Amino acid sequence: AGLGTVTKIQNAGRAAFGKNKTKQKEFRIGTKKSKSVGRLAELLDYLAGVCTKYHDALVENGMTEEDLASISMVYANLVTADALQEHSKKLGSVATDTRNDAVAALQEEMFRIRNFAKSAFTGDKALLEEFKPITKGGRRAGPSPTALPAQQ
Repeated sequence: AGLGTVTKIQNAGRAAFGKNKTKQKEFRIGTKKSKSVGRLAELLDYLAGVCTKYHDALVENGMTEEDLASISMVYANLVTADALQEHSKKLGSVATDTRNDAVAALQEEMFRIRNFAKSAFTGDKALLEEFKPITKGGRRAGPSPTALPAQQ
């Protein structure tokens, strides 16, 4: 909606003022439209002021009163959506930190339990085996002992 609104304003500016270089610069005609939310919001805010300045000329050249009134709404929606996205990023970061803290606490507890077992069950090799870490398999690990033989 934001890029469409900018395009509509610029087209009405072209229709109203033709190839007047000063007016084209004022409407930012010919500049690259940024797709970043922050820059688009800045451009919409700027163009809202330009539309107020040239209200009558724009209405005479294709824009409606509703179009002009909706510019501030499009800007507000864009800023709100950006704020919500940033907020959810922060929440995701908090969740990741919480998960990482929980994993670290679990690993610390497992380390302590394994060392307790080494101390308490020194003579019982079978019981000590239960407390050993499970090794991670990799590509070079070969077939697992529970894998079925290939059918011929």
